[in-house]
Amino acid sequence: METLFAKLLSMSIAAGWLILAVLLLRLLLCRGPKWVRCVLWGLVGVRLATPVSFQSALSLIPRTLSVPQPVFTEKGYDFTAELAQTPAGQQQAIDSAPAAAGPELMTVLSWIWLAGVVLLIGYVLVSALRLRRRVAEGVRLEGDIWLCDQVDTPFILGVLRPRIYVPSDLPPEALEPVLTHERAHLVRKDHWWKPLGFLLLAVYWFHPLVWLAYFLFCRDLELACDERAVRHLDGKGRKDYSLALLRCSTDRRTLAACPLAFGEGNVKGRVKAVLNYKRPAFWLVAAGVAACIAAAVCFLTDPVDDPALKWVQNLTPGQVASVELVVLPQDQDKQYRQIPEDEIPAVVELLGHSRGKPVRNSESLNGQSIWFYLTLTDGTRHEVGNMGNTYLVIDGDYYDAPYDWLSSWNEAYGAGDSPLPEGYFDRTLTLEHTATLFAAIASSPADASFPGAYLAAHPEEHQALLDGGQETLRYIFTQFLAGGQTGLEGHLMRLVLDELAPEAQLKLLADTGQEYFDAWRKAAEGILDEHGAEWMETNQPAMWLMLQMSQAEP
Repeated sequence: METLFAKLLSMSIAAGWLILAVLLLRLLLCRGPKWVRCVLWGLVGVRLATPVSFQSALSLIPRTLSVPQPVFTEKGYDFTAELAQTPAGQQQAIDSAPAAAGPELMTVLSWIWLAGVVLLIGYVLVSALRLRRRVAEGVRLEGDIWLCDQVDTPFILGVLRPRIYVPSDLPPEALEPVLTHERAHLVRKDHWWKPLGFLLLAVYWFHPLVWLAYFLFCRDLELACDERAVRHLDGKGRKDYSLALLRCSTDRRTLAACPLAFGEGNVKGRVKAVLNYKRPAFWLVAAGVAACIAAAVCFLTDPVDDPALKWVQNLTPGQVASVELVVLPQDQDKQYRQIPEDEIPAVVELLGHSRGKPVRNSESLNGQSIWFYLTLTDGTRHEVGNMGNTYLVIDGDYYDAPYDWLSSWNEAYGAGDSPLPEGYFDRTLTLEHTATLFAAIASSPADASFPGAYLAAHPEEHQALLDGGQETLRYIFTQFLAGGQTGLEGHLMRLVLDELAPEAQLKLLADTGQEYFDAWRKAAEGILDEHGAEWMETNQPAMWLMLQMSQAEP
């Protein structure tokens, strides 16, 4: 049920923007045909009732930030929990508290929502049953028209077999306007649309804009029906119709949500509209149709997902292994900073607010640039930058981002605390580049009898892997943790692993690289149990990195 309620919350946010658009269009089209308003409210109903929608570049629905939902009900073993005395350990303990409370709060809200739905639906069912008892002794006048002593205003009751109920004491001169109005309701199928509208209101009762939409929908329903009923009447006929409205005016609350009453609500406004009715000009009708089409295109569709923006918006601190800050141009001793582990959540939160419109042709800027280089636990490396408080850059993709948000970076991240390491940009390996290096080494020589010969045949690629250091280790661990490394590349990764982590080499005869790594991992877990996390992080950094990556796997 929590998943359903979360989905409804998301759908209600998107529908809220459409409701606001319809409110604006109602004002702009105040002189247009009233049926246009009903079509616009119908679009709101479609948005509320449809769990899926198409994506469009023309969509005006703002992109919303996704909130990751808790997946695990039990907390896995946290290797950093051993560092209880460090700020990072304390921060992690603090960060885990809200996550534990999240599902409980969502469950409570879900039950409150369900209770509201049941109460509203129960209310309308009870009201409908009471009304049916009141009209049970009605007498058929003709066809679907019934006279009843227990009602004081005409209305339609029923969905599949609707009936028009008329008060027994209704003046004869008012009967024809009443029947014209109610038959117009039946022709327009309003006895279907109004209950459906109330059903959506019952589901989305927590959203105030949906209540406003339902109220105005019912009002526009009556105005559109009046318009249809009087469009062929002369001045005297419209006057008689208005008098009948005044005689039959009623409090809409007495008829619950479903019946369509002749004098229901906004009688003063309806009388004024009837007396001043003029057939809408063609351009007003055309404008109304165009407004409906534009609203459908712009608000029944969702914005096209941008993979880079979506990735950074949904990034979590647990996915980030390290963050480096680079600020250019800047004083030489303030160009670089390694972000401490306990500050990573703040960086991730800042980047989680990433937004902006894609830019195809970016302009050259002379201002300061602030860059975050993130290494994830899966071994991948990403860059997110602020160029001159004008562009947001994510892995080479440019976005025209809000100035106020970008300028906020300067307060906390406008400078580093040390010079940029020599060759910083040259030494960085990406996951894809590392995979390419291993593939190149494995490609030749074809007649080699042992894995070392492949490394000897590719000294440049071999050295590039060693220079990659921790990034190469992350790639190796990613591949071994995924399993199945029983071929040549598995042997090559084993050899490079031993070169990068000589303190952790095993004296082991293994038929495959995967078999070697599985034993290597088991040894690492034993060292952790024996010596603890703090000792292992200092003396066995490669094994410590592997265990962190292993623990971060879903």
